[in-house]
Amino acid sequence: MSSNFFNYNIISAVSTSIHKSEYYIIVDLNDNKMYVYKGEELYKTYPVSGGTASTPSPLGTWKIISEANWGEGFGGTWMGFNVPWGQYGIHGTDEPYILTT
Repeated sequence: MSSNFFNYNIISAVSTSIHKSEYYIIVDLNDNKMYVYKGEELYKTYPVSGGTASTPSPLGTWKIISEANWGEGFGGTWMGFNVPWGQYGIHGTDEPYILTT
């Protein structure tokens, strides 16, 4: 596991859910933004895009349970969620111009 891998909690819509790790993420699919918090402070913000029609973004609260390099098409790093019905996670892109800003 790389040294930059954090135990993030994932909240795929704006929520007041209780988080238990030092870092947590809120993904706002309405604004196409991912907000990374360290404690109560906003640490970083990233543009994001939701899933596709066949693999829509899973709504709810998730934990990142794995990290892997899935190749350039996934922007280098894949961080998998603990979604019980398939493989879902956060990843980069080799086409950053498709992200809504």
